[in-house]
Amino acid sequence: MTDIPGTTRDIIEHETLIDDIGKVTFLDSPGLLDFKEEEILIKQIIDHSDLILFMIDDSVGITAKEQHIYSYIIEKHQKNNTILVVNKIDIKHKEKEYDLAINEYYNLGFEHIIGISAKKQKNLSELKDLLTKIINSVILKETEKEAEALTTSETNVQDNRIHMAIIGKPNAGKSTLLNAFMKKVVSKVESIPGTTRDYIIGEFTVDRKKYVVYDTAGIRKK
Repeated sequence: MTDIPGTTRDIIEHETLIDDIGKVTFLDSPGLLDFKEEEILIKQIIDHSDLILFMIDDSVGITAKEQHIYSYIIEKHQKNNTILVVNKIDIKHKEKEYDLAINEYYNLGFEHIIGISAKKQKNLSELKDLLTKIINSVILKETEKEAEALTTSETNVQDNRIHMAIIGKPNAGKSTLLNAFMKKVVSKVESIPGTTRDYIIGEFTVDRKKYVVYDTAGIRKK
């Protein structure tokens, strides 16, 4: 780390352990200078990150290039997964004014905004607490999505048959049709209307596709 702008030219990856979270991979992106390839790298990070620390320099304010990255975060629906970190807030403000100083940044629409001084290690514990809270929320959502996908997958595996129902007036030949599908007698056929009082289920296979057919009771009244 140096005070020379533009020192970080590539994506720097570092893994660490955070209490109550576990292993976390940090990607340190290059700063926004005049190099188009740096913008490409930053967009790649935004696309593949679960949580973004969008850091700006309070002594300078939001630049045009940062506005461009802000627009990309919004475009990729990553606003709720972004913490706006206002760094160097101690340069223009006293410590008791930190919360007041970040009020001007709420017009960007970020839910999570925090003012810090990385160099003086001010508000870093608060930032860590916020990180823990958001990451745990993201993990919970991912777990719920995986559970839902697994349930849906199991449901599809358990029943991928095609379901059909035979509906009609009494003595219209519904049971005869069911027996024809099944190639055996599964439903009693009589000339007396209303013989089928409950629905009967039959299952058969045609061209490797499984079908379930329901022989319903005859329709008597609306």
